[in-house]
Amino acid sequence: MTETDTTFAHYPAEARAAAIYHCGVPADWAPISDRGGVSVWRVNGIAGPVALKVAERRAAPAGVVAREAAVLQRLQDPGYLLDVGAGDGAPWVLTRWWEGHSTWEALEPVRAGGGSRPLARVRLVEACLALSDLHKRGWVHGDVQPHHIIYTRVHGTRLIDFSWACTSGLEAPDTYLGGITHLTSPELAGEVEREERTSPAAPSPADDVYALAASFWWALTGDWPLDYHRAGHDEDKLSPSDVCRIIASQGLNLKEDRVWPELQELLGEVLMLSADKRPDAWTLAIEIRQLPV
Repeated sequence: MTETDTTFAHYPAEARAAAIYHCGVPADWAPISDRGGVSVWRVNGIAGPVALKVAERRAAPAGVVAREAAVLQRLQDPGYLLDVGAGDGAPWVLTRWWEGHSTWEALEPVRAGGGSRPLARVRLVEACLALSDLHKRGWVHGDVQPHHIIYTRVHGTRLIDFSWACTSGLEAPDTYLGGITHLTSPELAGEVEREERTSPAAPSPADDVYALAASFWWALTGDWPLDYHRAGHDEDKLSPSDVCRIIASQGLNLKEDRVWPELQELLGEVLMLSADKRPDAWTLAIEIRQLPV
């Protein structure tokens, strides 16, 4: 689809101009996702691809995109943020498009019953180190999932989607509910569902590590790590709030299917440990690196 196609031309004019400035013309505009009032585009021109995220003018989606803009401006990740704006009350963020595979894609061959375990192990270690670097800079990602970790040839392993990232002086918003529910740590799930809570649920580095281990399990098996069925729950009928309450109760066992037993044993230990005993991302990288393949 070219930029002149009006089928997907509801982005602000200033966002269009910024995308063209950074990627050049002619440009191909490909819609990637449109969820919760936030649209993401891949815009590719002669200078390479960029990612454009645009919010609808409703309060909730506009707040999410505006917050990510604030995070990226403060994070100062070299080469990532290109421009931000809020034309006509519709906030938008323009970033570099990181070319590469996500963790979900990188583990697909192993998930399918083949693939290279040594290469997969390298990718998992790289993901741990990328998260460790973020934590060392004083940040928490808040929405770790296998689709938010990208392995690039030139720029290394990159984290994306910083809408919920937090640091000192930039706390989680009231709308934060812990990222993907099935990847949420028990302690964070408890905070999300606590009725008397007077402040936003605040993710921690330990919550990120839990989500990272759960993400690895999900990308490895294609299934969530916790066994709702054995605990008497119909997974298909659970609401996000139900899942949070069940996870917070810490009454679930791990699912028994094993694609890579040694790795899943390690990940399972991380998921079963309390936050104060959970390894940090750097330690998890070392432990995964030492696994046999």
